[in-house]
Amino acid sequence: MFDIYDFFNQLTELGAKIRLDVGQPDIPVDERIISALIESIKKGKQLMFQPEE
Repeated sequence: MFDIYDFFNQLTELGAKIRLDVGQPDIPVDERIISALIESIKKGKQLMFQPEE
């Protein structure tokens, strides 16, 4: 079974310089992506991942 804590511990051990999971790098998001996300939410097209137990 995948353990997210093990995954993050491995990242720490590797000394990753860029960690997208913590919002790095902090770069501007293209306006087209923001608009598409907003439209998808308005149309009820958002999905959430439900892990299997």
